[in-house]
Amino acid sequence: MRQIQESAVNLRDFAGLFFALAAIALAAILLFDFSQKQEDAHERIDHSRSVYIDSQHLLVSCEQANTSVRNWVMTKNNKYLERYQATKLSLEKETAALTSTTRTPGIQVLLRERLAPDLKTFLSACDQLASPASLAAVTVGLERQEAAEAAFKQSLQAVRQAQSNVLQARQEKMLNLSDRIEQTRTMILFSAFIAILISIFTLRTVRKKDQQKIESLQAAVKSTQEAQEAASEALDQARKSNELKSQFMANISHEIRTPMTGILGMADLLCAQDLNQPEKQYAQVLLQSSKELLTVLNDLLNFSQLQQNNLLVERKPFAIRQTIKDVTSMAESEAREKHLHLNAVVDTSIPPVIIGDEEKIRRVIATLVSNSLKFTSEGGVQISVEPTPDKSIKVAVIDTGIGIKSDDLSKIFLPFYQVDGGIRRKQGGTGLSLTIAKHIVEMMSGSIGVLSQPGAGSIFWFTFAGEVEND
Repeated sequence: MRQIQESAVNLRDFAGLFFALAAIALAAILLFDFSQKQEDAHERIDHSRSVYIDSQHLLVSCEQANTSVRNWVMTKNNKYLERYQATKLSLEKETAALTSTTRTPGIQVLLRERLAPDLKTFLSACDQLASPASLAAVTVGLERQEAAEAAFKQSLQAVRQAQSNVLQARQEKMLNLSDRIEQTRTMILFSAFIAILISIFTLRTVRKKDQQKIESLQAAVKSTQEAQEAASEALDQARKSNELKSQFMANISHEIRTPMTGILGMADLLCAQDLNQPEKQYAQVLLQSSKELLTVLNDLLNFSQLQQNNLLVERKPFAIRQTIKDVTSMAESEAREKHLHLNAVVDTSIPPVIIGDEEKIRRVIATLVSNSLKFTSEGGVQISVEPTPDKSIKVAVIDTGIGIKSDDLSKIFLPFYQVDGGIRRKQGGTGLSLTIAKHIVEMMSGSIGVLSQPGAGSIFWFTFAGEVEND
């Protein structure tokens, strides 16, 4: 790691490259900005020329209108009247277009407030001359028309003069901008050339240091790979050791369970004999202790099999109602001893025969029933079997026991977990039965859960896919 830090490129090494690239970028931005300004200046000049030419067209159209209407007055020839009407429309359109396209605010004011009213007055005077009238009215109309024409031409001349001033100012600005571009272009190109040289030098330095860094990283990677290989070997050894422990636990549990079954049978026969009260009490303690020890051994054996993935899910037809009946029958003696009610309710829509792993389903139900009876002192336990909307089968074990705190619900299925205090600690156990049940249910692609409140009992439930047997 120290070698990597010594060969790594630091911030100072990148400073020259950064400033060089920044200079190149700044030069590009300045050139682009000058180009845009030059293009905008050309566009403004072209626009000003266009407006100036349009104003010249207005002057020509004004002369044509004046000539046409006067020829009409003198000759009464309709072609001069038609020519006047066409020139009038052209004047109105050209003035409106000129007003809408002009961008200079001062010229826009001249067009709206001076030229447009004067044009209206001029055209009104021309219209009066074009109308039939007496000789005296014609004379007056000519005078008015001449005055209106002069006013319109004067306004148009003011517009043209203002536009000419704007055009001249823009041309001067364009010349100044061109001078600035010529003055700065050489400096920008020279700066860019220097920046490129700095970039090349910096990149060579960076490449050299990067090569050193790569070599250091390769050495570090090689060292890390060797460490990973050593760790992998240690992990394999630990896994093998764990498998040996699990196998040893399974073998020991299996070997102990055989003589325990004999002890349990003898204790059961002894309890059935005609004994006096102390002897009978001793025999019952022996029988109960043997049952509890056999339960512990079964849990350890099942848990070790789960750790080794030795359990397989079978798919065979079986009668679910008979399975529930068998579990209920096995638990009846414990329920009677504690004076509890035990019953089962199977929904009528459940098929008589379904396909699944009967042994594992029976084991899960028996675990949940035994767990409920263990922690219930009053009331009873009920087994409920019903279908679910996704065509699975849901088995629920409902009791009226002591319940479970909300903080313990999320941990109830963890291995070796036992709720502290009260009757739960007194009942003992390995803390594996619910964990084993959860693993079995998940192996059958089902789910398991619990709903409970302290003092209000518990509902343990699980689901499994129960396919109907095809005839």
